[in-house]
Amino acid sequence: SDTPTEDIDGQDVKALLGQLINESQKMSVVSTRLTDGLRKSQERAQKLNEELEHARRQSLLDPLTSVANRRAFENRIRTQIEEASDTGGRFCLVLADLDEFKAVNDNLGHQAGDQVLKKFASTLFENTKGQDLVARYGGDEFAIILPNIDVMSAYNLMVTVKHQFEQVRASTSQFHAAKLEATASFGIAPFKSRRTVEDLITAADTALNKAKSLGRNRVCAEGLF
Repeated sequence: SDTPTEDIDGQDVKALLGQLINESQKMSVVSTRLTDGLRKSQERAQKLNEELEHARRQSLLDPLTSVANRRAFENRIRTQIEEASDTGGRFCLVLADLDEFKAVNDNLGHQAGDQVLKKFASTLFENTKGQDLVARYGGDEFAIILPNIDVMSAYNLMVTVKHQFEQVRASTSQFHAAKLEATASFGIAPFKSRRTVEDLITAADTALNKAKSLGRNRVCAEGLF
């Protein structure tokens, strides 16, 4: 009389095991789907973060020349002054301006003017490194922040940039045909203790105006010559 009971119990155990296996398989499928869903969510989040970072970078770049824009410059110059004030570090600010740029636009057109701006920006960028910042300050004016450098070294660097840019202009036939010069003038100011952003920009601008008044296509630095 015990045998039927054992058979029934055995069938119940088999049924229970089958049910457990079935539920386990279902849970495995659900777990796989959840894992896939989580992975896809993480991928979407990473892509969104990359897009946001790209947008942030783009908001700090000049669309024509691909160097930093004025907003990026203003952020950086404040930080640079704070750091130099705290640590006693040195740096120089350069303001550079294309000479007779209006004549280029008027005689050769704005596309030619844009090419000149791009070439000047790339010449500046190729001669800077590391923590240096090249920014389009506005129109045909550029600002360059040169950390950990004295005014004489900054002067020599900008003389190199000036000569390289002259070679670009000299090799461009349309400038010869229009009898135009595409040159640049540079004004340099070193950071001094207690100088504000406005003080430093004014000093660099004064040096730039001196370069212009002395005949353009030259480098002038506060405290030199």
